[in-house]
Amino acid sequence: MERVLIVARMKESDIDTVAQIWGESDATELPHLVGVQRRSLFHFQGLYFQLIEAEQDLNPRIDAVRGNPLWQDVNQKLADHIKPYDPATWRGPRDAMANRFYSWQAS
Repeated sequence: MERVLIVARMKESDIDTVAQIWGESDATELPHLVGVQRRSLFHFQGLYFQLIEAEQDLNPRIDAVRGNPLWQDVNQKLADHIKPYDPATWRGPRDAMANRFYSWQAS
């Protein structure tokens, strides 16, 4: 299982709107096109966390759908609510992905 954690900024007042935007997007074929099997959203003190779980590496599939109208639609809707953690280095989703440095699993 591949897990990706995206970190950004979000106002607490936008929680319901962002959840609705993702709910609408997840009801389309976009998650299947990207390979997303599970998405969880978290908020903590002005920060937004999106945990994505997939069978395989998401980056090539994200690159492949960037021109898709469904991808563009969800990103346009989220733009008013989700802001890059560091706008100076933001170019795309990869720039918001946290780097896993430890993992453990019960046997």
